[in-house]
Parts: sequence; structure tokens; C-alpha cells
Amino acid sequence: GAVMAPYNGWERAEWFAAPGDDLSWEATQTWDRAGPWAPRIAAECAAVRDGCGVLAITGFTRLTVAGPGALAFVDSVSCSRLPPAGRVGLAYFPDARGRVVTEMSVMVAGPDRVNLITASVAQWHDAEWLWRQAPEGVVVEDRSAETECLLVTGPE
Repeated sequence: GAVMAPYNGWERAEWFAAPGDDLSWEATQTWDRAGPWAPRIAAECAAVRDGCGVLAITGFTRLTVAGPGALAFVDSVSCSRLPPAGRVGLAYFPDARGRVVTEMSVMVAGPDRVNLITASVAQWHDAEWLWRQAPEGVVVEDRSAETECLLVTGPE
């Protein structure tokens, strides 16, 4: 089953043990890369490499920018080409001098709603950075507590 650990105020699976794996304190409290997790993580990586995997990325921050012109606003503060509706893309957000302030995954729902995923440690920073620049009528909502984020990856 899942071996859980805290991450940014959330509890998430670090790895998935099989029956008989040594989960004792002595076995798991090591810097050794060959801890009891090594064969399980290797199997997970192979499964994703060769097939498909679903990863819960609970600890990441989930923001929504909504209101009339939300898409135009997000596009105006990003230096990246935003993905079309129904797709996901990584976007960079620079300051006025061209320095990258943050990067976020962008999911366009339509002209009046854009969903963003950003780093857990950037939760308040990125939300405030967007909020301070948002035009009237566009709101930035932190939806991390009420939404989950699943990453589906692999060639299949």
C-alpha cells in the first residue's frame, strides 16, 4: 500500500510498498538509494515509460483566473504561447524587465476561465502576483483545497 509523507500541508504517497516490504524505521531512514522503495519505484517508472501512469500531484497549487477577459489577461502577463482549450502547456511569466518570475502549467477552459498549476512553495507568491495585476472583473482564486490534480503520463 501507499507509504505516506507530508508535503506542503498535504499528505501524499511517497511510494507504494508490496506485501513483505520492510517498512521499519531502520530500513526507511536512510540516504541510501537502495532503500526498500528502490524496486517498487523502478517498477513504477518502467510502467509509466512503457505504458501509462496516473500520479496525484496533490501538493501543487491550483489557481483559477476567471471573469471577462481572463484568458486575455493571462496571455498578457505570460511570454509563452498559451495552449488551446482542452490542452495543457507550460508557460513562463516574466516581470517588466524580462526576468522569469514563475512558471505555471496552463489549462484554458475558455475566454473567461483559465486554470493554472504552480509549485507548492509558490502558492501565495503566484496568486498575489496575478491578483495584483488582474484587471477589474477578473478574479484569482486559490482552489487547492477543493480540487485535486491528476497527472496522466506515458506513451499509452
